[in-house]
Amino acid sequence: MMLFTLGYEKRNISDFIEILRRARVDTLVDVRETAWSHKRDFCKTKFSTALKDVGIEYIHLKQLGNPKQLRKSTSKDGILNKYKSYLEETESGIFELLVLLDNARVENKNVCLTCFEKLHVECHRSIIADHIKGSISGKITHL
Repeated sequence: MMLFTLGYEKRNISDFIEILRRARVDTLVDVRETAWSHKRDFCKTKFSTALKDVGIEYIHLKQLGNPKQLRKSTSKDGILNKYKSYLEETESGIFELLVLLDNARVENKNVCLTCFEKLHVECHRSIIADHIKGSISGKITHL
C-alpha cells in the first residue's frame, strides 16, 4: 500500500485524474472540510463521478478538513501551525483514516489524500501525512 497526497490547484480534472492513474491510486480521500470548489469539476458530486468513471473510489473525510475558523489566520504558516495543534487535540478523523488505510493495506490498494494547494508544504494534508506516518506501514509520496 502506498499513500500519496495531491492538490488540484492549477490543474484541470483530466490532468488530475491522469496523475492518479499513473500512480495507480485506487481510493481518493478528500480532506477538505467542505468538498466544494470554484473549480466545479472538484465539487463533491462532479468530482466523485469523474473518479468513479475511471475506477477510483472517492471518500470525503470532512473531519480531517481544516476548520474555517482556523483558516482565518493571516499567514499560511500560522494556519498550518493552528491545524497541527487542532489535529493533535482532536483524533476524530485520524482514527477513521487509519482504519481506511489498514483496510487498503490488506486489500493492497493505494490511497491518495487530496485538497486544494498544489504544494503539499502549503497544505494541511502534509500535517495529516506527518501525523500518521509512524502508524502506517507504507511509504508517503507527495505527487
